[in-house]
Amino acid sequence: MNVFKRQFVFLWVLALVLLVPKGAEAVSLKENGRTTVSPGVVRRELSAKIGGRNHIVDVIQVDLNNPGADLQVMAGAGNYTRKDTVSHMANRTDAYAGINGDFFNMSKQGAPFGPSVVDGKLQSSPLESVGLFAFGIDSGKNAYIESFTFNGRATAQDGAHYKISGLNKTDYIINHTQVPSHKDSIQLYNDFWTAPSRGLRGSGEVLVDGNFVVERISLDKPLPMVTPKGKYILQVNGRAKDFIRNHVKPGQKLRLDYRVSPDRNWRFLIGGHALLVNGGRPQPYIMDAASIDGYRARSAAAISKDRKTVYLVATEGRTKKSRGMKLDEWAATVAALGVEKAINLDGGGSTTLVARGHGDFKNTKITRPERNGAERRIVNGIGVMNKAPKTALSAGEIAGPRHVVLGEVATYKLGKAWDSNYHPIKVENVGYSLTDSTFGEGAWIYSRFLSPKVGKTDIVLTTTGGVKITLPVDIQSPAALKSFTLAAKDSGNTITLAPKGVTKAGRSIAIDPAQITWTVEKGAAKTDTSSWKAPGAGVKEPAAIFRQEKAEGAYVAYKANFGPNTASYVKESPGYAKVRMIVGKKNFTFAGENRTMDTTPVIRNNRTLVPLRFLMEAYGAEVTWDNEARTAIVNYKGHTIALPANKNEATIDGNTVALDVGATIQNNRTMVPLRFIVENMGMEVYYENSDRSISIFQKIN
Repeated sequence: MNVFKRQFVFLWVLALVLLVPKGAEAVSLKENGRTTVSPGVVRRELSAKIGGRNHIVDVIQVDLNNPGADLQVMAGAGNYTRKDTVSHMANRTDAYAGINGDFFNMSKQGAPFGPSVVDGKLQSSPLESVGLFAFGIDSGKNAYIESFTFNGRATAQDGAHYKISGLNKTDYIINHTQVPSHKDSIQLYNDFWTAPSRGLRGSGEVLVDGNFVVERISLDKPLPMVTPKGKYILQVNGRAKDFIRNHVKPGQKLRLDYRVSPDRNWRFLIGGHALLVNGGRPQPYIMDAASIDGYRARSAAAISKDRKTVYLVATEGRTKKSRGMKLDEWAATVAALGVEKAINLDGGGSTTLVARGHGDFKNTKITRPERNGAERRIVNGIGVMNKAPKTALSAGEIAGPRHVVLGEVATYKLGKAWDSNYHPIKVENVGYSLTDSTFGEGAWIYSRFLSPKVGKTDIVLTTTGGVKITLPVDIQSPAALKSFTLAAKDSGNTITLAPKGVTKAGRSIAIDPAQITWTVEKGAAKTDTSSWKAPGAGVKEPAAIFRQEKAEGAYVAYKANFGPNTASYVKESPGYAKVRMIVGKKNFTFAGENRTMDTTPVIRNNRTLVPLRFLMEAYGAEVTWDNEARTAIVNYKGHTIALPANKNEATIDGNTVALDVGATIQNNRTMVPLRFIVENMGMEVYYENSDRSISIFQKIN
């Protein structure tokens, strides 16, 4: 070993010592929960504390000993150069979980940096640059993370040969030589590369069929085509062009041999970036990290020491779940999982981890891209596959509310179903019946539960195959409602009122009218609260039907009392004009016409006071003010009423009567007791407590 080599080794060891991540000894992991995704696949959520900050770290843990668990490279929209999101890739390939994969140049056609084996076939070579690693699984389902090289050769019919430098690569700069990747090289492209442009612009190209027969040679410019199915295009530059010019002719054989090393009969292989963990310890990041360090969203693939457990790990960046981690913090966090080796996957805006819930046919995002941004379209990802056989339905989930209100008509159904190996089952193909553990048949109308008593029960769904599924339900009192209303349909003398509510949790509900106390004021009606439940009637809206038999004045009020809640519907009789005011508001209506007052109705001593002039003049009365006597005088239909201010008395056609609340002055307007004025003017009044509205009716002559 010469002096230069000894100095280099010393400096490299020193660098390793100095660059060991500072956070390596300061990671605290706590598991918040875990669930099985599919056989041998577990989803875990962890809280990680490092550098004084808390982060949520999501993990998909895969047991390769389980025959049902396997991994697959998901390539864009099915090929390279056609990028796609992790969610789309996972759903397209029927993956049960998925994570973003290799790094790629966002400005180029769209191919990964590293090697990849897709469906058992090598579809990309590693960059010639040093320091990059890849993650693979061999034919014996053993996981490896190691550095890869590519070996390829093109052999002409005359025996001459030339090195093939890469498979399906964009052009790049080789990091340890600073030489352009495509200089003097043969770059190979198969039909997995779907873009019409390849590698370095302006290069010569050769078309070779699946039997290695040369079909076309174009040394001055690229071939104007995508790579045909089952064929190859060789892109040639510099001395590689001379090789083709001197040794290859159309119609001749050009043998193409290539492989990656190490070659372990890979069933799965995907590239990444530098190592994060080696030998169970976090590693210094040896690749140029200037553009990828900082507090970012992160993702990684890791393996156990026995090569039988795979960890797909991710954390968000610049979200509520995680501010993001620096590379040294990320290495320390992944190492704290107890892994043997880990590789850094693409991060930042590419970071996405998805997984299926039980019974779901599509994946849900668990770890979102940086800043909760939209998913980035990327070149490949890692799919977690469920290879276990499909079986009969074994479990499911009931769709419907867990908290209901007394009297609520709550609909329940089979929401999701899955077999013993977690394959989802279409619920529309499953027959079942519904009941509950407390009340039984009488509390059910079809699939709707009428919640007849406050307390707890279990909704019980039984499939035709005998599988029982339960859902605990809490029945709350009517006090759980935020609002209570009646949806009305008025058809002459038939009034249909559907009780509705909105819970304090914000859920809109329908209510069984038979569990409501109804009253009819100023009239009479036959009441029907149960016909909506009749067999053969189909699924109808819960509603009470009133057949009005008589009205005793300007209106008939249908009132519903439901615990502390009240609601009403007022059916107005013909032949009346109406003024409608609202306590505390200046706007009012007369005969449906919008008007405005300069003061508002008020409530004092439980009496409603209204502006005298605006009310009476709306009906055509004459209202004057005797300033000396401080008395308001109303002349209406031959009657005269005098109302002195601030006195608990009034004079009607010369007769003095006592008032419990007298007229008063507000904002220079005379305010009078509503009930006194309307009762002595032959009017009728209806007060709605729910919105504090006052309806005043006057018979039209």
